[in-house]
Amino acid sequence: MSLNTSFATLNSLSEISFIAGTSFTIKFSVLSQTGSPIDLSTATCKWYLAAYGTDFTVLRKTGSVIAAGMFSILLSPTDTANLAGKYTHQPSINFANGNTIYPAQGILTVLKGLS
Repeated sequence: MSLNTSFATLNSLSEISFIAGTSFTIKFSVLSQTGSPIDLSTATCKWYLAAYGTDFTVLRKTGSVIAAGMFSILLSPTDTANLAGKYTHQPSINFANGNTIYPAQGILTVLKGLS
């Protein structure tokens, strides 16, 4: 499963939910204010997950650039097996020139599987 997110003018992320312990890919489109893809070829793309309402990070991942202006974060089953509840997620992009941007935040809900 994948989710495509574009950093639009308001830089907001859609709410995401998925079942704990499953593979999940989040894809981010990184666009300039004019809608052009931002060059990520020398950037390091990271992603953070924190318990909702806190800045306590429970998961950190490094992304992969998959196309011009796009990167993805792959969550493996072991990444989320012990998670449940509401979280805040936030990508960051660290450019080779030392600049770092945090273009957006969003809500991510991890649901326990039924058995």
